Amino acid sequence: SILVTTISAISCYVYVKWLRRPSAINYFLLGLFAGLGILSKYNYVFILLALLLASLTTESSRHLILNKKLFVSLLVMVFVVLPHFYWVYSHHLSSIRHALIKGKTESHQVFTFRWFKKILINYLSNTILYLLLFILFFYKNISKKVKIPIELSPIKNLATYAFLVPLIFILVFKLGYFKSRWLAPVYLCLPLSLSCYFKPSESKKREKIFICLCILVVILVFVARFIVSFMPDVTGIRERIHIPFKTLSTQLKAILNENHISENEVLLISDKMYFLINLKRYLPKVQICDLKDKRCLTASNKVKILILKAPKNSINKLKVKPLGTLKAYYIHSHKPPLCIFKCFEVQ
Repeated sequence: SILVTTISAISCYVYVKWLRRPSAINYFLLGLFAGLGILSKYNYVFILLALLLASLTTESSRHLILNKKLFVSLLVMVFVVLPHFYWVYSHHLSSIRHALIKGKTESHQVFTFRWFKKILINYLSNTILYLLLFILFFYKNISKKVKIPIELSPIKNLATYAFLVPLIFILVFKLGYFKSRWLAPVYLCLPLSLSCYFKPSESKKREKIFICLCILVVILVFVARFIVSFMPDVTGIRERIHIPFKTLSTQLKAILNENHISENEVLLISDKMYFLINLKRYLPKVQICDLKDKRCLTASNKVKILILKAPKNSINKLKVKPLGTLKAYYIHSHKPPLCIFKCFEVQ
């Protein structure tokens, strides 16, 4: 989320430059950062579509989209993302299928009252907080009479499209699982749109205080993340970044050797796909599969190894043979609890 947010911020900057001066170099930069944004995280598509729709629905910028120079942007973007999507295709669209499977984990709750409440909370919590702070500081500076250059008109409606696009995506694909962090790229559109209604004060005292507070929040978050990341024994918090994947993969290799199982024969299955992806860095010959994908358990010609953190609820209906336990201290930790995963062979 940090990387996609950073690239989204750069994309918005390039977008404003492109609106002011639609040169070939700015078309090139649009395509470059569009490609890098997609590579950083797929939810970058939300802000990409929002920028496109804002430009198409505004008369002053429509001709910039319906322009031959746009092929420069498209070619650059395709050039950047092509190797990645070639890899995705050669691996049976595994990353895309994983994203859709994860999004549908609670699909039975779609369009229920609980689902609408969760979507609204995820959608509005951070947005309302920002709006309240902005209004608190700048209620005297907000005006509909603010004049902006005609070429920057698309920015006025950018926030509207930025929040509509993900919502339509959720409704179309009937996603039951949704996290507010997926909106990270589009949050940047809100201050951009608000700037079209902002009239700076003469002293700019409030603006300076607001900027200092924003910088202070960033610093505090950075310090908090540093403490959580490097002092798990102090905070008592263990996250994904603390999982000792290298040590656990070495233990898994030992278990496979003890049972005379070759890496080439193995299909690793788990309900935690991030865990398998990181193990595959150290076990490149194994294949991996999400437990939610039922085809995993019916795969033939493979030794199916099930790796679970909490196996009791996940193996009730499966015929399995215990193979061993992966156990190690978390990274930067020298105290319990240990990171523990159980291994089973699916019969």
